[in-house]
Order: sequence, then C-alpha cells, then structure tokens
Amino acid sequence: MKKRTEEKIKKILEKIKASQKILLTSHIEPDGDSVCSQLALANYLDSLGKEYQIINQGEIPHKYLFLDEKKRIKNKSRPRRLSPNSEGFDLAIFIECSNLDRSGGVRRLLSKKSFLINIDHHQDNSLFGKINYVDHSASAAGEVIYDILDVSGFPLDKKTAELIYVAILTDTGRFRYSSITPKTFRICADLLECGIDTNFLTQRIYYDFSERSLKLLRTVLEKIELYQDKRICFLTITHPMLKKFKVPYQDTDGFVDFSLSIAGSKVGALFLELEEGLTQVSLRSSDFMDVSKIAKSFGGGGHKNASGFTQKGKVQRIKKALLDSILKKLKGKDNLS
Repeated sequence: MKKRTEEKIKKILEKIKASQKILLTSHIEPDGDSVCSQLALANYLDSLGKEYQIINQGEIPHKYLFLDEKKRIKNKSRPRRLSPNSEGFDLAIFIECSNLDRSGGVRRLLSKKSFLINIDHHQDNSLFGKINYVDHSASAAGEVIYDILDVSGFPLDKKTAELIYVAILTDTGRFRYSSITPKTFRICADLLECGIDTNFLTQRIYYDFSERSLKLLRTVLEKIELYQDKRICFLTITHPMLKKFKVPYQDTDGFVDFSLSIAGSKVGALFLELEEGLTQVSLRSSDFMDVSKIAKSFGGGGHKNASGFTQKGKVQRIKKALLDSILKKLKGKDNLS
C-alpha cells in the first residue's frame, strides 16, 4: 500500500474515532457491494462502541437480507419526509456513491456541520467529500473497505469476511469483469482464510430463486428484444407483470445478467417498471463499451460493465432514447463481431 493512501485511511479512522454520531449511506437502490460494504464498516464501528445508523433510499434486494441479521439497514423509501439533520449526524460516510445526488433523499439528513467522507471506486466520482478516498483500481467498494479495516488493525472475523467477499463477488459479476486485479484475488484468499463458505454464499445470492420469480423470468425471456444482429438485448418487466406473479421488484435483482447470455450480445438492458411512469434501467456490457457513460447521460451512474439509472415516463419512450444512445456509441466501432 502506498504511503499516501495509508495516510488518507488514517485520517478517515481518526475522524471516525472523534465523531459522536455517524451516518453510513450509499446510492439509491443499494446493491450487493454497497449493502455489504456498509455492513462491514459498521462491524468496525461496533468494535469502537460508536453510535451510528445505516440509512439508504431504496430497499435491500431480498437475497442480501440474510447478511443483515441485526436489521441494521434502514430504508427511507419516502425521502421527502426527512428533515435536515433530524438525526444530528456530525459525520456522514458515503460508500460507493459517485455524487451526493445519487444518495437520494438521505442527503436531507445532513447539515452544514456534517463532515462528509466519500469512499468509492467509480471513475466518475465527483469528489464531493471533505475527505475523498476513491480507489479507481479497486474492483469493488468492498476492496476499499478491506484496506481501511486492514490499516485500522480490526481483526477480520468470519462475518465481516463474508460481507467483503459478497461485495466483491457481486460487483465483479462473479469475477467476470475486467476490473479484477491480482489484488482482488489476494484479498479473497485472505477472506477464505477466515473460514467463509463460498459455495453457500454463491448459492444464496445467485441460485435461490422462488418459483414465482422463475415463472416471471420465463415470461421476461419470452418477450426478449434484440437489435443490431443480436448485439443489443433488451429485457422488460412491467408493473402489471410484477403484480401478476406477485414478485417484489427486489427479487428481480440479477435478471439483467441474462441480457448478455445471448451469443454475440454486446450490450444489455433490463427495464423494470417500479410503478406506472417510473422505470429503473439496469445496463450491462462486454468490455468494449463503457455503459457508465450512457447511464450518466440519463442521470445515473455505475461501472464500465454494470450501470443504471431511473427515469420518469413511458417505458417505450425510455427504450427508444436508450437505444438511440447505444447506437451512437456503437457507430463507427469495428470490433462488434
């Protein structure tokens, strides 16, 4: 670890120790990396006896609930009801949140006196914190949290190791993306030394579908949309489909990965209609295209291979706008086949 990086981590640790009431948060609709990274850092705060809250806008995908046994993460689904600094936080730690707006209404809990620490690995991070620890070389926020805990001297236990492993597992697409480095596997080797059961974790997260979820998935795949000689694949889940199969939208986490399962598919998207007039779009790509730039143009963000955004309006209009944007990116590329 570089001396400059270690010094920055030490500043973060000093600020944590000096703070009285701490907020941990992440981006809207938290994913596996953000959920597990928050919980792993919370374990360190517990060891210090710190008072803290984990508050996100959006519910945790159901497949990660078993990792939050103490139900420490609070969902503020109605952020407009939050009042500025109503909780009195003197320190707010944002994890895997590329800009302040991506935290949604949770930012309403901040005041001018709230000290902001920004921990991330996204290329497009706006460095909005008073302390910014953004490691672009990390495959997941979980890697960054691992480094912080390592410098702190926190003894890595099995529960914390599970959290960091799942953070890395999910944000690398099951170790598929090009963001993986030798360091990623060295960290995972250390986590394995803590006795984690990788088979159990992978099974719980990727293969424990309910019967209703599988029936919904079948319908989604039957309505697959392919463009540009199968190089672009769109999947759609309408709100009526969710109601018909009685599947919570959180249980569709991971469906988007099927958009790259078609041979030759370069870019995939899942359009999830949360309610009439509001659609969440998840993007996936092979290495030649950076979908985070597309997501950012729609007010979202993410990684090169996995990003997303939320848009108001009719699904068909959003599809057309996204397709036009992807086609512009594809235009002129010679390596599509």
